[in-house]
Amino acid sequence: MVTIKLLPSDVKQRALTERFLLSASAYILCVSLAWMSSAFGLAEINSSILIWSTAIISAYIITLFVVYRSGLNTLIEDSVLTRLQMLAAIGWSSFFISQTQELRGAFLMVYLFITMFSFFTLNRAQTIIMSFFISASYGWVILYDWVTQTPNFNPHANLLQWTILTAVLIWLCAIAGYMTHVRDKVRRSSLQIKQQNSQIQETNEELALALSRVEELASTDELTGLGNRRYLRKEATKLASEQYQENKAFAVCLLDVDHFKRINDTYGHQKGDELLREIAEVMRNQLSEAATLARFGGEEFVLLLPEATMESTKAVCEKLLKQITSHHFVAINGSQKISLSIGATLFCSGDNMDKALRRADQSMYQAKANGRNQCAYDFSLDASIVNISN
Repeated sequence: MVTIKLLPSDVKQRALTERFLLSASAYILCVSLAWMSSAFGLAEINSSILIWSTAIISAYIITLFVVYRSGLNTLIEDSVLTRLQMLAAIGWSSFFISQTQELRGAFLMVYLFITMFSFFTLNRAQTIIMSFFISASYGWVILYDWVTQTPNFNPHANLLQWTILTAVLIWLCAIAGYMTHVRDKVRRSSLQIKQQNSQIQETNEELALALSRVEELASTDELTGLGNRRYLRKEATKLASEQYQENKAFAVCLLDVDHFKRINDTYGHQKGDELLREIAEVMRNQLSEAATLARFGGEEFVLLLPEATMESTKAVCEKLLKQITSHHFVAINGSQKISLSIGATLFCSGDNMDKALRRADQSMYQAKANGRNQCAYDFSLDASIVNISN
């Protein structure tokens, strides 16, 4: 079923359209009073004039409604469009007022109704100008009746009504000035709040970025760019939770660079640092994205392999040994081969990271005791060690 919405969906456009429909009631009021005055014999208005006036005003209201409903009103400044509508309403009201003598007091109320619509968009100066047009319009009606000697014209009564109308208009202008001041103050406050909210949002984003950076720095080894012990603990905890839910194990491998102290003594600590960076890069390039490689301290690294088995763990460790041994390290100009001693174990359900690291550490020292450049594995929780040499 197709539904037709009378008002626009846009909030601002909807408010403007509702305001126009409210102002249209002033025209309807004028036309209704004119028809009633004619029907009761209180005004000598030709029926054809009434019919044409009603038709023109109806077409005017429909046209303006289409303009607001379609959004064409956005092509004209709102205050300009308001003033044009007020001038049209003043003109029609003045015409109907000129056609009656006895009901002029009632028709004058329409003038005040029109003036009140200036409160929405016009400032004090604009409201004063529109009020001047209203006072002048009624003044012209009185002057016309006086010059043409209109029957039943009472100059004193009309002059008193004009004086009262002008006084009320002056009072409304004062109210309009106050309303303008309040509206501007609210607008400025709203703008300040938006600016403050924007600044708060920017500050929050900067703080979040700074916190993220601090977190990254706190979890990153400055020398190699790998994760540090803090990062390792966090990743191990997360991995243990994931693997526990899936009832799977992950491997914990401890890797130590053989004879690193000798390298430091021979080439200096700066070259030793460069060598560690190279070793970290070589290992990182050989691992999958799921693997976690962190620097544990000094020349030691820890590797976490998710969803690991004995066979997959051995394959990865042997691959790393082979790559490190065969790589030409620029830091030492390839003057000697670099090797690793690796100890590996499986982290299973019911295990904890400290125990797993101790088993890996014991296995790694077993690999060193067996001649270095090899791996030793502990795939059971009773610390039994299986030695695998190259």
